[in-house]
Amino acid sequence: MGTYLSNYLSKLNDKPGLAAAVQNTADAVIPKLQGFAKQESPAGLLLGHVQSGKTSHVFGVITAAADAGYKIFILLTSGISALQQQTFVRALGVLSDDFTVCDEKDSIRLQVERLRKPVVIVLKKNARVLNKWRNYLRSSGLCQGQPVFIIDDEADAASLNTQVNQKQQSTINKSLNNIRALAAHTIYLQLTATPQSLFLQTMDSGFKPLFVHYFTPGSGYLGGDFFYSEPRPLCIKIVDENELSAIRETDSHIPEGLQQAFMAFLVSAADLALSGKNVCNFMIHPSVKIADHGATADKIAGFMNLLLKADESELREGIKKAWEDLHNTKPDIKPLDEICCKALELLDENNQQINISVMNSTSVCQSSYDTGFNIVVGGNTLGRGITFPALQTIYYCRKTKMPQADTYWQHCRMFGYDRDRGLMRIFLPQSMLKAFTDMNQANTAMIKQIQKLPIDQIRLIYPPTVKPTRDCVIDKQSVDIIAGGVNYFPNDPSAEGTTVLDNMLASYSDETEVNVDLLIQIIQNITLGSDEDWSPKAFVSCLEAWKASKEPGCTLAKLIIRRDRNISKGTGTLLSPEDRRKSLEETAKPVLIMYRLNGQQDLGWEGEALWVPNIKMPEGKFFYKSDK
Repeated sequence: MGTYLSNYLSKLNDKPGLAAAVQNTADAVIPKLQGFAKQESPAGLLLGHVQSGKTSHVFGVITAAADAGYKIFILLTSGISALQQQTFVRALGVLSDDFTVCDEKDSIRLQVERLRKPVVIVLKKNARVLNKWRNYLRSSGLCQGQPVFIIDDEADAASLNTQVNQKQQSTINKSLNNIRALAAHTIYLQLTATPQSLFLQTMDSGFKPLFVHYFTPGSGYLGGDFFYSEPRPLCIKIVDENELSAIRETDSHIPEGLQQAFMAFLVSAADLALSGKNVCNFMIHPSVKIADHGATADKIAGFMNLLLKADESELREGIKKAWEDLHNTKPDIKPLDEICCKALELLDENNQQINISVMNSTSVCQSSYDTGFNIVVGGNTLGRGITFPALQTIYYCRKTKMPQADTYWQHCRMFGYDRDRGLMRIFLPQSMLKAFTDMNQANTAMIKQIQKLPIDQIRLIYPPTVKPTRDCVIDKQSVDIIAGGVNYFPNDPSAEGTTVLDNMLASYSDETEVNVDLLIQIIQNITLGSDEDWSPKAFVSCLEAWKASKEPGCTLAKLIIRRDRNISKGTGTLLSPEDRRKSLEETAKPVLIMYRLNGQQDLGWEGEALWVPNIKMPEGKFFYKSDK
């Protein structure tokens, strides 16, 4: 272990599990980067979960790369100034002993320091900032003979070309490419928890990762499997599908779900306060519309006033109901009488301790929520990079006909380490619970593939009601989508592999339930005259993705074998009406139908027997992959 990495890990001594995980990441990533040393600007991906400690791993990679001889590091953050400053301050705190850590305005200091120590420059993804630093680094001569190491935090957010389908280049994407061209050799390491759009990039874009390193979250992390598993966990509370409409009404009525969410927060805050804690947060995400944020904040303020004016017995009954629900998941919650007293204290208008703030593009709110009892209302701003310590209660009624998986997954700010799992509560409509559960299953399948398969075989799997990412950053002509419920067959089957398949399928006849692995083996041995319309590799990747999912029976498939068939070439799917019916009846498992044709010349074939496949993936799923 080198000096820079050792010094950084020593600052994590109070977190031995984290230190070990960071070292594992550094040990895995640096050799992979060195394997691409001859390429001009190779892209790699460091993948973690939402709020799982990715920045700590990034610092580990930076220090290990410094030990390997890299001296110039550019750490890119999102375009929000507060987040850039948050990252800069954090880097300054842990790296400044061994590195020159520069803010966006520190070019003069860097000119003085030169490369006496390795330098880390923390910049937000803003075209003006990127162009300014590109011009400075190019003119200063600092990059001459030096490789440049770029780490792009939230690389899927603002970095990609949003004009790819117009055959143009968006401003920030162009500025990033210019930064990457600063030196003869530039490492470009992407960092995100939502890599869907990165996997769907083309190789020509320069933003498709050549390798992925996935690191697991540490102990105590609450993530997708905690909140969005089956059966439904007790922390999930279903609200009416139309609560947003009630929030938008101008009267003083507060929808029931929002009332329940506030009472859960009030009891949680009281319990934490009685335990000596000084922070508890409640996030409300009603929609993307700014008017809805203000209306929701007003409803909450009005409800607090109603509680203050309510009869004490009525207020106690509301608190008791929330307390009893939380007691189911936290048996050691403070006694009801103590909770009631503390709740009244928190609500006291003469000593108001509950703060309501709106966070969106037009509001100015506090930059930190690490103290106090806070209710934060907002939309898209409550996403990437925003950290809410002790976030115990979430109310989420934002809905859309076709949610984007990467965008919506970044809304899961309840994921993290410092939550009291017994006090966690999420209030949302059933439709959104279904969407988030589907997204969690898709993430699980994706990660399993990353751990097992080469990167060019990874497929994203989603139901038709969820898109993997936004359309504007994906070259639509390059994305291969295989739809479940559709029969796929090749137009140009070949007799070349007949003997191999005869031997492999000798013990199978009629219909059999088999392991998905058998279908993979069969398809890997299918030879075609052309695979333009039916790619064995594509269907193998679909089956691997399905096998990696959490769907019931995801390791099983149906195999149908038919022999001694006399069918003319060019007759479509070749399936008999009976076999087509059987294929349609099976909706939950992959179906592979293998027809052994006699291949007579008078029927248009080559005079040799051949096997013709017909495959159908499970209904209600789409399998995505970039084919370039």
